[in-house]
Amino acid sequence: VGQAGDGVIAEQSATGTGNIAVNATLGSLTGTGTGSIGLFAEILDAASTGNIMILQAGGASGGYDGIEASTQGNGNIAIESGGAVSAAALFGIRAQSYGTGSISVVTDAGSAINSGGSGLNIINFDSAIAASANSTITVTTGGTIHSGTNLNPSGSQPQGVVAGYYGASNAATANTNVNGTVVVNNNANVTAAAGYGIDAYNYGNGNVAVNDAAGTSVSGLQYGIGAFQNSKGSGNVAVNVGANATLRTTGTTSGNAFFAIQAFSNAVGNVSVSTADGDTITAASIAINAQSQATSDPSTSSV
Repeated sequence: VGQAGDGVIAEQSATGTGNIAVNATLGSLTGTGTGSIGLFAEILDAASTGNIMILQAGGASGGYDGIEASTQGNGNIAIESGGAVSAAALFGIRAQSYGTGSISVVTDAGSAINSGGSGLNIINFDSAIAASANSTITVTTGGTIHSGTNLNPSGSQPQGVVAGYYGASNAATANTNVNGTVVVNNNANVTAAAGYGIDAYNYGNGNVAVNDAAGTSVSGLQYGIGAFQNSKGSGNVAVNVGANATLRTTGTTSGNAFFAIQAFSNAVGNVSVSTADGDTITAASIAINAQSQATSDPSTSSV
């Protein structure tokens, strides 16, 4: 599908209402041209509570992104992808919200993500999310993910998987008016040619967890897995690695590679890293770096 430009576009206008649902279980969606997207779904109404639901089982490809879903409103985004997804310039899968809703992205077992930039880029840009909204970002990966070297739009290094609350729409900002939970459940083999294999972060209040399944392989040029609580507010950070997993930096010197696992917080809360029998964890600098830089913590907090 798609002879010129994007493969499929599903759009709700700034005055539209309702949900967007794309159910493509057969065949691949292909965008043609340098700025093209294989499958693009967006809601432009900032007052909308409509959801975006994408099931793309046959893969997608585009000159810019493979699959992209974006909402200006407060509804949820849910993407499940199978098959081969590729993007020459930037993201294999991009999901972005400017509202209070939750985001869920699943890549099926046997799927393959190949991208010029980040493999999966999942982000919330809202600057005010009440705790009562119960907003979450959940990423569950299977198959393989291979990300490239093209920088993110912010100028930051690309990642195999990156997910989090950004705190603002224009720049990453510590913002305790934002509340949400970030969870990455990795069952994929992730290879990042630059930056991080997996990067989960939160510039608002809330927990951050990366759960890496047994027998997986995660590598990045600079970092293997990173989990960050950057709000200066509150939230726990946890990295849990199953048995017989391999985590490593592919950079060979401490000048261009750092930690195989980094768990960091400047907020009130706990920081934890757990590994299991048979794990192989190697880095050019430090294999595991877990730290809290909170200015104050109760006596019950732990690293």
